[in-house]
Amino acid sequence: MTDAIQKADRAASWLDRKREEHGDRALPYRVLWIIAAVIVTAAGIAMIVLPGPALILIPVGLAMLSFEFAWAARAARGSLHGAAAVEEFAERKVPDRRLRLAAGALALAAVATFGLILVF
Repeated sequence: MTDAIQKADRAASWLDRKREEHGDRALPYRVLWIIAAVIVTAAGIAMIVLPGPALILIPVGLAMLSFEFAWAARAARGSLHGAAAVEEFAERKVPDRRLRLAAGALALAAVATFGLILVF
């Protein structure tokens, strides 16, 4: 088992533990949690076409929704394993970690610049 898959499994286990703890919360808290999760997920979906970190917000929203809904838990687990597969692919194609970090920083700078251009 690779390091990326192990990290994905640890994250999935953490989500499972948090889901169990969340079940003990009061109903008003859980309703507000669902509303917040839907807002985060909707913002992430909107950011697919608008500037913003869609690839971060959508999985975070799914993880939040997974505390209440089984379908979201399956989607969150699938996205964790998909991210692990992408990480393994990037490690095979670009073995130098510094190059991957530089490429990520450049991509982030490009997205931020594009967002600033659209705002102003």
